[in-house]
Amino acid sequence: MPSTQKKQTNELTPEQQDTIAELKLAELRKRERLLRTATGYLGRRWLTLVLFILATWAAFVNLSFPERPVGIAILVIVFALLHVHVHGINKRLDALIQLLESDRKRNDNKQSSDD
Repeated sequence: MPSTQKKQTNELTPEQQDTIAELKLAELRKRERLLRTATGYLGRRWLTLVLFILATWAAFVNLSFPERPVGIAILVIVFALLHVHVHGINKRLDALIQLLESDRKRNDNKQSSDD
């Protein structure tokens, strides 16, 4: 924190300092949550396993019971899993975009305070 900001913060009342601290803490918590969302997506861990199990099941079912409803059901399940996977990827991208925007704001604030 630059010395001018530190001076200004010290001149505030304790309630105002608490409010500023709460705002900074909320910003840091949001950033931490976004980082967790951006770095991890559980769907990529279990999606391959689910698709393998589904393909194995489809092979066994179609060998003993070859009818069209089974194929349609498999198609619906695959599309549902694909939708879940795409939703997770979009959620990660949204988190990354928000992190990028917050980093840009932080850099802009640092540059304006340095001037």
